Amino acid sequence: KLLAARRLGWLPPESLDTQLAESADALVRARRAAGGENADPARWRESAGAFAQEAEAAFALLSRVKADTGGAALERKGVILREFWTGITGNKLADLTKHPNFPSKPDGTSNPASFESPVNWGDNYGTRLRGFIHPKDSGNYTFWISGDDQCELWLTQEGADPAQKKLIAKVSEISGTRQWEASPAQKSTPIRLTAGQKYYLEAIHKEGTGEDSVSVGWQLPDGKMERPIPGSRLSAPATSAESPGKAMESMVARFREEILAPAQTLAGRPREGDTAKNLAALQALLTAAGTWERELRDAFSNYAARIAATPEPATTAAIQKVDALPRGKRTEAMLTSGTKTLLEKIAEKHHVEVLTLNGKNAQPMWSSGSTTSDAPNPAPRAMGMDPSATTTNLADGLKGRITDKEAERIAAVLISDGQHNEGSSPLAAAKMLGNRQIPIYSVAVGSTALPDDLALLQVKTPASVFFKDRVKGEVVIKDDMPPGRPFTVKVECAGQVVWEKRLSTEQTHLRTVPFDFPVQTLIEKVAGAKEKGVEVLNQALTFRASLSGVDGEKEKTNNDADFSLHAIMQRRKVLILDGRPRWEVRYLRNLFDRDDQWEVNAL
Repeated sequence: KLLAARRLGWLPPESLDTQLAESADALVRARRAAGGENADPARWRESAGAFAQEAEAAFALLSRVKADTGGAALERKGVILREFWTGITGNKLADLTKHPNFPSKPDGTSNPASFESPVNWGDNYGTRLRGFIHPKDSGNYTFWISGDDQCELWLTQEGADPAQKKLIAKVSEISGTRQWEASPAQKSTPIRLTAGQKYYLEAIHKEGTGEDSVSVGWQLPDGKMERPIPGSRLSAPATSAESPGKAMESMVARFREEILAPAQTLAGRPREGDTAKNLAALQALLTAAGTWERELRDAFSNYAARIAATPEPATTAAIQKVDALPRGKRTEAMLTSGTKTLLEKIAEKHHVEVLTLNGKNAQPMWSSGSTTSDAPNPAPRAMGMDPSATTTNLADGLKGRITDKEAERIAAVLISDGQHNEGSSPLAAAKMLGNRQIPIYSVAVGSTALPDDLALLQVKTPASVFFKDRVKGEVVIKDDMPPGRPFTVKVECAGQVVWEKRLSTEQTHLRTVPFDFPVQTLIEKVAGAKEKGVEVLNQALTFRASLSGVDGEKEKTNNDADFSLHAIMQRRKVLILDGRPRWEVRYLRNLFDRDDQWEVNAL
């Protein structure tokens, strides 16, 4: 959001350093300039030179990133930093803290997704778990630590400077894994924390021999327990024992070693060299550039998240302005806002058409003018788009529009805020157009993170069921809520609950819940008294499956779905004819006789 606001002119330039994002953009250009996976072997040197030129631009941008920006950018969200020192005997914390390698030279590091170390990891080692905790609400928080052997928990109660940390809880002997109440000293007093601030939290732990563990939990102001503390509340410092400045220097040095220097070396090789070897080196660079692009974008995302958390009026106003726009309007603003709009920049070199995909049709919105005319059509300052379609078809309209222009050299930029869910396959469309040398560049609008939501997607049942049988089916649920939140799934008919089950969220995205209930007593209540002389052959039944609401879910209008089936009220009849008695006929008749749905006669 901040990057969009900055590029739209809604945020002062000094409020946001965009060089990390621009460095990632330069790597995208580098890969494209080199031809990507389809680089021409005969032109490998030109491809290497084009790649090196953009790599130099990316390096220049990265080198200018300030230490404080880099420190925020390299801080990892959703994890904690775990450092360990091996080969240290004894089970007292002093055995760890007095060791010459502590704290600056750990033997290794990892990033657990909760404030907890692996259980029974080894013997004769020490651990330090540290990072930042981000309270969502202001109020009093209580902390616990459990472990085997000794461990301590330290916290800064104002700011995030590790030098200001204070001891708040400890395990002097052994508590056991996730045993939170073994001794009073494991529990801190209530500590007031402020929403939107981050605090430094550190646990140190020493293991001798036998079982080993260390875990940290807390209680939120509303009374909810999180033991251990989940990654959603945490972030990890850049690297072990490195200052932000050192961490940024390390990143720049790695980029020079892994991207810039190899690119310059390859670009300087003579054309007469080993083509296969040089092309393999170029492909290796393209792969490394893709990895670096993701790392730089993640770093910028971390940095932007820290900027967004500060109470700066300009930042707050810019975010609110972006939030006020639906995603379709944000896309429109990106195309039509600014002193010189994006459409105007593209139209300087290309003939441009803007289309909206509505179902199977592509509706023209604007064209920069005829390819043969010198008079351009001015770019609009608003598009008047109405993204109200209930489904997303990314293939049919695009194919239909481009088919009419086979003689032209075309490229398509596909911008969407939704996943394809209707019409022919977009992958098949992309392959078909690719075979005609028509590239498609896709731009996704929105977040890659799934919103916190619980939704009922589908109810799977048979179309009909015998009235004396049971209805057996499945409820398909989209579960993107944090784990552990209770909810109920139930099935109702005519206001009567016929089946229900209590569950907890698992954040597994898709899950199925089987159900099973009798139908005969339900038919008697729904059908009522039979009209004299009327025989009911089947009874239509309508049901509603629903999920109870869960606090914090994004959308509650997708928590129910109706379904129907028919109850067959009469037994099916079968007549078996045979010219003489045989054991096969007796077997077949007994098979039908044992099934209450069938009435059988044999001759």
